[in-house]
Amino acid sequence: TKCVINPPYENDNPINFTMSAIEYLTEGGRLVIIMPNNTLSKGANDKAARAILSKAQLDFVLDMPQQLFFEQGRGVKTSIFGFTKTSNGHEHDALVTFVDMEDDGHEVRAGHGRRDTGRWSAIASRVANAVRNGLEDEATHSWRTRIFDDEGTLDARGVRRNPWPQTESHDLVAAIADWQEARAQREEAQSRMAEVLTAAGIGGFDA
Repeated sequence: TKCVINPPYENDNPINFTMSAIEYLTEGGRLVIIMPNNTLSKGANDKAARAILSKAQLDFVLDMPQQLFFEQGRGVKTSIFGFTKTSNGHEHDALVTFVDMEDDGHEVRAGHGRRDTGRWSAIASRVANAVRNGLEDEATHSWRTRIFDDEGTLDARGVRRNPWPQTESHDLVAAIADWQEARAQREEAQSRMAEVLTAAGIGGFDA
């Protein structure tokens, strides 16, 4: 079985959805879920995270761009988590593939949201290859690490942190401000056009 979920982020929904989905899966089933990147590492979720990892292996974590949901006015940092249900759970020495996707080949354009700059296809191919084959690659910003240390302490963000140069995150506040300014300018232009059409005796148009 396979399950892909984008749950609501309020309250404890992400961790609860993850637990429910793992229960639903058959042995060897796969779950891919996008949720706040600290969902498994929050202290309050430690018990639930361990319960999940007792029934499934965490295969990969894709850290998404900070401004992924900027048009919705949300600054939450999200990640895509991939799990495989297994009766053995997550072995403490198992390696997880992490990918820093802050630079995903898209840019924010005022009034138009996020747009592909023509690099996404190549980036997506490299990321898929890194996840599929468990690769460490600087060009992909992928690395492999355990999530349990030698004492058995869970660190769901990885015992070993990102070894590659960090991509500067986009300024969410500035991006939202640019988008709002562009929208205001567009609405003002539409209003002026409506006035001109009305003055010319041309009505009934929705500018």
